[in-house]
Amino acid sequence: MQTHRWILATAIVCALGACSSQSNNPADQAAADSSTATPSSTPARATSSKPSIGVDLAAMDRSVKPGNNFYMYANGTWYKNTEIPADRSSVGTFLTVYKRTQKRITDIIQHAADSNPEPGTNAARIADYYAAYMNTQAIEKHGLKPLKPKLDAIHAIDSRTDLATVLGNRLRQDVDPVNYTDFHTQHLFGLFVAQGLTDPSHNIAYLLQGGLTMPSRDYYLSDNDTMEKYRKAYKDYIENIFKAAGIKNADDAADNVYDLEMKIAKAQESLIDSQNVHKANNLWKLADFSQKAPGMDWDTYFKAAGLSDQKVIDAWQPEAIAKLSKLVADAPLESWKDLLTFHTLDHYAPLLPKKF
Repeated sequence: MQTHRWILATAIVCALGACSSQSNNPADQAAADSSTATPSSTPARATSSKPSIGVDLAAMDRSVKPGNNFYMYANGTWYKNTEIPADRSSVGTFLTVYKRTQKRITDIIQHAADSNPEPGTNAARIADYYAAYMNTQAIEKHGLKPLKPKLDAIHAIDSRTDLATVLGNRLRQDVDPVNYTDFHTQHLFGLFVAQGLTDPSHNIAYLLQGGLTMPSRDYYLSDNDTMEKYRKAYKDYIENIFKAAGIKNADDAADNVYDLEMKIAKAQESLIDSQNVHKANNLWKLADFSQKAPGMDWDTYFKAAGLSDQKVIDAWQPEAIAKLSKLVADAPLESWKDLLTFHTLDHYAPLLPKKF
């Protein structure tokens, strides 16, 4: 909370001193005012004949001398009258911007087809995707058919090389340990592409630990009572997904998934260690992976992932990558196939029939 307040105070100082370039177009200003409305308990926005400079004058408390407490002078009325929503831990201008952005994105998607865009254009792609997503009758009719190619590839796994191919095909840029501290991915490894930690003139690929469905390893390993409840509910969820998909021996498949994810959790680094960027600068040549992290068929994996032409890849959590690679070699293929099947069904669950 204090951080948000300090950011808000800093923003107001900036606005008072330098942020005078906001549009003076009445229509633009009206839209901005309506989309940044404060809770009903907050006084109405003050009016002024002067051009707006992005400062909410009604949020100020002029009874406070700025030299005594500038924060309360600049934000006092807002602070006294604004309530934090029950579903949030904080509130501020960034939440307003986020909501405004989400509304604009929603409007773009929902109205993309209104102008009858030419086929092949971005607007047409957005309109087609949205229409397909909302066509619940077609979703019910097709069932699991759209996932058949993905599931067939998993069922065809007959060797560790096949497994490496499927795992590599699934690699996506889906984590961001630098900008958003986002370390979570269901894929066995997560990919991040950005400037090198010690060579900012070049972008490189970063490989990070993954493989879990629940948010972090703590959900699997903590002896906290709440986490134990989550684990029980999660195991039931795995079994229900398999049953909904018509998987035979759903309970055994669920056990395989849960047990393998538990092993993956034990192989992972803690979130605290993962966030230590000083431990993350581990540049490995592609040939190093087979030596430093044996188990995975890395040549096949990188080829399937489209990374076989890279000179180096940063192993963000080297010990975890080595342990996960060993799991690829040690865990039964049937367990890997069950895990990959479940991850596929879970990932696409919102797009599947109602029974999911």
